[in-house]
Amino acid sequence: MEVAKLHAAESAANFKEVLKREKKTLTKFQSWEKQKALIQEELRCEKAKLRKLLQEVERAKNHKNQVEARLRQEETAKEDLLARGKFNPKREGRARGLCQIQGKHVQARSRQHLSLLQRRHPKA
Repeated sequence: MEVAKLHAAESAANFKEVLKREKKTLTKFQSWEKQKALIQEELRCEKAKLRKLLQEVERAKNHKNQVEARLRQEETAKEDLLARGKFNPKREGRARGLCQIQGKHVQARSRQHLSLLQRRHPKA
């Protein structure tokens, strides 16, 4: 009977030890479950931030493309204006000839005007 009591006491001690380990394991498991829930929530928040950032990047790319397109249009317009305003020998020659004709016309009119003034107001 002594052996049976000793065996029962050992079994009870072993049972208590198993219960302690089970309780400790259960506590760890619950702690891990809480951590898992927190990490999952943090992951959801980070994914939402990432989506917002990706949208901002997309908007920035679109804006960049619009600015580049506008810049290309302005460059093309500038080149067109420069091409129109470039030295054109024919046009330059015509303009120079016209200026010479106008200059001669102004000189002739000035001479006429001077001679008219001299006739009206002769020197004494």
